[in-house]
Amino acid sequence: MRDAGVLWLQIPGGEPIMDPDLTASYRYAWLAGMMLTISTNGERFRRTRDAGA
Repeated sequence: MRDAGVLWLQIPGGEPIMDPDLTASYRYAWLAGMMLTISTNGERFRRTRDAGA
């Protein structure tokens, strides 16, 4: 993407923060000098408690 002249990378949802590759992708784009936008729906993901907790 960098070699093609991409200056701005948008990472849209669903929920992009759940993607296991997000950190590496974001870091690569940042180090390549790209501007970044992450669009999230603001969903909070949490673990459910065990019935006994």
